[in-house]
Amino acid sequence: MHSVCAIEEQALTLFIPKDLYESSFLSTFAHIKRQINRNLAAMDWKEMFHGIIGYHKKTIVSDDIVEKFPKLSGRLSSIIQEVPCTRNVLYLYKLRKGFSKEWKWWAIEMMEKGFQTPGIIQLAGEDMNMNPFEFSSLIETIFHELDLDISNDDAFYQYALWVAHQVLDGMISAEEGFKELTQAAIDTDYHKAFLEFYYLEENADLLRDHLPGCYGDGNMREDNIEAWMHQYFEKLIKINK
Repeated sequence: MHSVCAIEEQALTLFIPKDLYESSFLSTFAHIKRQINRNLAAMDWKEMFHGIIGYHKKTIVSDDIVEKFPKLSGRLSSIIQEVPCTRNVLYLYKLRKGFSKEWKWWAIEMMEKGFQTPGIIQLAGEDMNMNPFEFSSLIETIFHELDLDISNDDAFYQYALWVAHQVLDGMISAEEGFKELTQAAIDTDYHKAFLEFYYLEENADLLRDHLPGCYGDGNMREDNIEAWMHQYFEKLIKINK
């Protein structure tokens, strides 16, 4: 198969004598084009593409805008490490949401990880019609069995990390994650764990309406909101490991 450059060269020699062509600027030009063609064929386009993406990825979210959360107690931290969805049920507990499938799944996973207290075993076996007062009492019993004292700060900061992990695991989009944490700010009377997300979501709303943003690091734009938020969650998890 002839290259594009070879075909172009043959076409040129139909109209220009070969001896003139070979000694002319056109010959030099054709040689340069052939060299460019060979160089393009040899380039690793996949590596270049990933390099470009990586460059933009490194420069979207400023490190100083990502918050370092308060450190957890060793006991709660070890349970979350074994059963990550503990972050979710603690938030539900603080909002007094009542018994739900999330609690049942949590109890079953806790048992699978070796946390087989009488209260957890009972919770895993309850049906969905459990009385709210009985449920609340049972949860208090379970926390006592696990030697846990859960503060609002513990529950709310850990819920923010739960949502961040849901985003990185592909369960929800980054923009959905920010909307969930914005709603959490409202539901918790604007607890400090969620304020940053609330303000950044307000900033994103301005950009979506083609207005200038007024909060954040200035790197969020109308055309990169999802990418910016996704990297924010990435950095949030990294800084709070």
